[in-house]
Amino acid sequence: MPFFIDDFFLRMIGLSIPPFDMIWLMETITDHVNDSRVKEIQQRIISEIKETRLLFELGEITKEEYAKRNSRLNHQHLMNKRVSRVHLDQRINILS
Repeated sequence: MPFFIDDFFLRMIGLSIPPFDMIWLMETITDHVNDSRVKEIQQRIISEIKETRLLFELGEITKEEYAKRNSRLNHQHLMNKRVSRVHLDQRINILS
């Protein structure tokens, strides 16, 4: 966090220091990777939900097994949506 504050103030006065630029670049890359990972997991869960529904419609799994799998996958999907809405870089420190 101190690097971000220093970088922010230096950019306000028009200075750019290479180590701080590298830190900003690494933070940007990390954010992009995390966003991509969450989207990939969402697509995997949606594909599994569709596959489970197809197996049920074709009669390859029982209704109880379908209900159990669908419940688990919907819960995973909901939790993944909640995680994707949380922006960890926008937290507020309420103790200071």
